[in-house]
Amino acid sequence: NGLIYKIRKYNDDIVSFAKNKVSTYYTENQEDFKKVGKVLQVIVDENISGQTTFKNIQQRIFSILDRSKLTELANQILDNAKIDEKAFRWERIDALALQFKRQIRPIFMMVDFVTTDMDDDLMDAIHFLKEVFMKRKPLSKYDIKDIPQAFITNKNKRYLYTKDDSNTRHLLLDRYEFLIYYLLWNRLQSGDIFCRDSIQYRSFEEDLIDEDTWEQKESIIQNLNLTTLQQPIEQHLKELENKLEARLISINKKITSGKNKHVQVKKYKEHHSWSLPYTRASAPINHSFFDILLQIDMRSILYFVNQQCNFLTKFEHILGRYTNIKINDTILIPSLIAWGTNMGLYRMGQVSDIEYSKLATTSANFIRLETLKDANDCISNATSKLPIVQCYDIDDFIHSSSDGQKYETQIHTLQSRHSSKYFGMNKGITSYTMVANHIPIQARIIGANEHESHYVFDILYNNTTNIKPSIHSTDTHGTNEVNFAILDLFGYQFAPRYKDIQATISRNLYGFQHLSHYEELLIKPVRKINTELIIKEWDNIKRIMLSLALKTTTQNVIVRKLSSYARKNQTKRALWE
Repeated sequence: NGLIYKIRKYNDDIVSFAKNKVSTYYTENQEDFKKVGKVLQVIVDENISGQTTFKNIQQRIFSILDRSKLTELANQILDNAKIDEKAFRWERIDALALQFKRQIRPIFMMVDFVTTDMDDDLMDAIHFLKEVFMKRKPLSKYDIKDIPQAFITNKNKRYLYTKDDSNTRHLLLDRYEFLIYYLLWNRLQSGDIFCRDSIQYRSFEEDLIDEDTWEQKESIIQNLNLTTLQQPIEQHLKELENKLEARLISINKKITSGKNKHVQVKKYKEHHSWSLPYTRASAPINHSFFDILLQIDMRSILYFVNQQCNFLTKFEHILGRYTNIKINDTILIPSLIAWGTNMGLYRMGQVSDIEYSKLATTSANFIRLETLKDANDCISNATSKLPIVQCYDIDDFIHSSSDGQKYETQIHTLQSRHSSKYFGMNKGITSYTMVANHIPIQARIIGANEHESHYVFDILYNNTTNIKPSIHSTDTHGTNEVNFAILDLFGYQFAPRYKDIQATISRNLYGFQHLSHYEELLIKPVRKINTELIIKEWDNIKRIMLSLALKTTTQNVIVRKLSSYARKNQTKRALWE
């Protein structure tokens, strides 16, 4: 992660620098281009006498725009007036050379990279560069013929080589080194190169169950009660086809008949278009009933909740239940409030009558991830037994949702990341929380730079409460190319809320029939599903699902790799279908 983060950080700097240079160039030359227009007007001026010498015309032109500037602009016009943004990028790389060598080299030297392609030219360059760094010998001491260069594409050669007065070609070594880092980053993202010591960037095959476990797949599927995986894939696809085709007909029928009042249809001569306008949410207004309720402090609420479900008993001492140290509720509850409100123990000690040392000792002994999860589950399970909770069911189904909320971190942690949009110059994390019937039943702390969609299955499947949702929703950030398939195969219905449903359908709605079959429909598929590919890759898909179920690796890592556009393989394409 450190290597990827630093390479990406330098690349962002390089791209930003180049864009600013291009923008500045056009801004500075805008007035000069206007003067070029005046020069052209002089050339076509009919009032100039035929007896006027060209030298006099030149003098008039150069009074508008001097010779050197006019020559520069003329050359740009001949080159299609295109500024070479890539040249500015390489210029920035030269300026950053000392920095990226100091920050990237040490990590690069310590990490072992492997690939399945034995003839990989980039791997030859990586091994060579590592060998050079280990010998502490500068690249400039090596003959250009001994430096691997086969991975350099023709597009990049013009920026990596220069010629001296004797027409001898020289390799620009700082640019060469950064190009290796940049290509390594891309290949790690695509999975063509991997690191066996990493969780996120090791080979995808290593994330899956081994061959011995795979041989027992039928019994494992039965034990896990994954009914969809027990079906023949042809049968499951037929069921999905029947559902989809029937739904397409019914939805279009309701819209065209006017039964669906929410979808607006515009009629043109040759075609019809549709839209789903979103009404702006009005400012929430509390019901007058809540005005008569008295405010209750958080401490009293926690005491009341504990009387109902004894959640404080879940905070077991770190040394075990047989220790002589017992829970002191009057200290444990303020400690929970201090952490939960982001106040911190020190501040709580200042504003309360409890010494900081007692708060710190109680927190260290009783509050940790395991005890917090057990206590939360205890409260959630007790809440779910209240009669009012069933009133929130939709058609007798529990409908859950998950979303992330950003929090600034007071100290730097492994997961805290910069995000100027949310934290300014500071760092923070994302609290990804799942709620069902207004009860928070599961949460994960993830990096502010991580995509929420990679954790949707993780947070659903690892829900340890007695509340089991059937339908799950997210916003657009919770969607990717594989979540529909994964959640369906595990028995969940995925129902995200898209920011722009019309644009999403126009790009991503597929059907089982040829497109001509949907010709008369208003809302119609844009492509035919490749069922043959799904059937062909079904065994590989089942192996991935079992790996997710058995947690052979962190589940979000598998989802992230499967939803990556950089990766190219048949199984991923089949899952996307």
